[in-house]
Amino acid sequence: MGCGHCARGASGYLMKLEGETQLPAAVRTVLGGKIWVSPALSGQLLYKIIRGTDDGQSPLDLLSDRELEVLRLLGDGKTSQEISKVLGLSVKTVETHRLHIKQKLDLKSSADLVRFALDWSREANA
Repeated sequence: MGCGHCARGASGYLMKLEGETQLPAAVRTVLGGKIWVSPALSGQLLYKIIRGTDDGQSPLDLLSDRELEVLRLLGDGKTSQEISKVLGLSVKTVETHRLHIKQKLDLKSSADLVRFALDWSREANA
């Protein structure tokens, strides 16, 4: 016999990178009978609602989990060097993720990417 929440399926989603910092809050939320969604994923869902296309698809759906993590950290004001330390990646790999994000979101410049990340972060935390 399991708990009532488990019988109905998952009550939360937490991205690996956020586990260390968000896990206690996620557990408290789920144990309190509420649903927990990772801040990065909630931002993606919010983007879908606010800026989704007619078919309900968001350009953010094209991003991998790692690209979403990089986008979230950019939205937190982190530089590529800082992101590389947080994620344990080389700066070159972070720059490659940034390039792929720009391509997938059809952004023309690094400034556009940073502006988008900051706006997305604000919307997700609103």
